[in-house]
Amino acid sequence: MDLGKIELKKIVHRYPAKKRSLHTKHQASVALILRPKLNKGSQVNEPHAAQNESSATASLLDQLEVLMIERSVKPGDPWSGHMAFPGGKKEEYDQTSSDTAIRETFEEIGLHLKPHQLIGQISDIITRHHDNRSLMKITPWIFLLDEGATHDINLALNHEARSYFWIPLSLFEKANRQTMKWRLLKIGALSLNVPLPHYRFRSKKIWGLSLMMLDEFTHLVQSHGYQKLKFGKKIKLLFS
Repeated sequence: MDLGKIELKKIVHRYPAKKRSLHTKHQASVALILRPKLNKGSQVNEPHAAQNESSATASLLDQLEVLMIERSVKPGDPWSGHMAFPGGKKEEYDQTSSDTAIRETFEEIGLHLKPHQLIGQISDIITRHHDNRSLMKITPWIFLLDEGATHDINLALNHEARSYFWIPLSLFEKANRQTMKWRLLKIGALSLNVPLPHYRFRSKKIWGLSLMMLDEFTHLVQSHGYQKLKFGKKIKLLFS
C-alpha cells in the first residue's frame, strides 16, 4: 500500500461517519471510486475552483476524479436514468457491506475492485425502498484505484447502466452548485414545487443521494490541513 492510500485512509477514519443502526432487511452499498486524473488537460470542461478555497484544496480536488454511471431507463425504478454510483442491495451471501459494493461494481460495470483499494466508508444514508413502504440503509464506500492502471480500461456495462463518466472532484465545490425546481405534489391544476440543489455535468444533473455523498466526501477532504497532493510512482499527502 503506498503512502497516499495510507494518508487518505487516515482522513476518512478520523472523520466521524454516521453508522445508522436501522434494523431492516433492505440494505445496500455503493462504491465511490476515485482515481488520479490522467493529466491537466481533462476530457471534460472543468469548473474553476471557488475563490475562497485554499489553493491546496483546489489542487487536491483538481487531481482526483470520481466514477459515476448513468442508470438505464426502467419503468417503475425511482432512480431510472439518474446519475449514480455503482452498487446495489446486499445479498445473503455478502459477508460485509463492502463486499456488496465490490460485487455490485463488478456486476454492473465489469470493474473488479481489490481489497487494498478500499479506503473506508462515509455516513450511512436512510432512504425509502422501491416499495415506498419500508426503509433502506445505504452505505457508501470509498475506493482509490492505482495510478496508471485505470486510464485505458474499457468498462463492461450491464443492463443497469447506460454510460459512465470520470468526473473531476472540483466539479463538486459549493461554488458550482445550482438549484432546480422539483415537483413535490400536484393536485389538479395546482402543483407544489420545491428547490433542490444539484451539480451539472455536461447535460446531466447530479442530485439527491449522490449529491449528499459527494458533499460529505468533499467536505471531509477540504476540512483537513494538507499542503498538497503529489502523484507519481507513489501518491503522497503532505499535511501541515
